Amino acid sequence: MDLLERMADDLARKALALEQQTGNDRIADTVSKIIGTSSTTLQEAFMTALRIRRAAARGEEALLQAREDAIQSGLIFSENSEAPEIVSDRWEEI
Repeated sequence: MDLLERMADDLARKALALEQQTGNDRIADTVSKIIGTSSTTLQEAFMTALRIRRAAARGEEALLQAREDAIQSGLIFSENSEAPEIVSDRWEEI
């Protein structure tokens, strides 16, 4: 990662963490506007980092939900399983 990406990602990580802690979902927008007045390049990289981190969080949530669904339907034994274990012969249907 180059300097621009490191700085943008660091800002994005901190902004998202503060949004989560405070419940204020406008923090990232405020940071974006402030850095955009000095560097549109950094602003664009910051917004990209935000989108990537938000998308990754949604992906993680989807995986957790899929895992929970698999546990509930008996496709894996428990929440402690490292990797999903197929316990049904009908795995082709899934």
